[in-house]
Amino acid sequence: MEGNLLAMLAGSVLSLLFGYVPGLRDWYEAQAGVKKAQVMAGVLLIAAVGVFLAACYTPWPVGVTCDEAGFWQLAQLFIAALVANQAAYLIGVKPSRTATERTE
Repeated sequence: MEGNLLAMLAGSVLSLLFGYVPGLRDWYEAQAGVKKAQVMAGVLLIAAVGVFLAACYTPWPVGVTCDEAGFWQLAQLFIAALVANQAAYLIGVKPSRTATERTE
């Protein structure tokens, strides 16, 4: 699977998980707007760091290499995941929010 497609899929799925999984949704919706953005970006960043570490310390191919070129490729994938995450939220999650959640 193409790296961009995989990163965008991961970002979209993460947005949908935070928007629809019962316990996770309640916790996430209780956060302030800036905190929500920080949480989502942080989770995606942790995933990106995990992929880079896997490229460096495991024998399995993960789509990036453990060098400077791989780092910059991963930075591009991280941005693609952020964009897909926000698009999935705006299209798939935000319209389903309750009136109480919309006031935040």
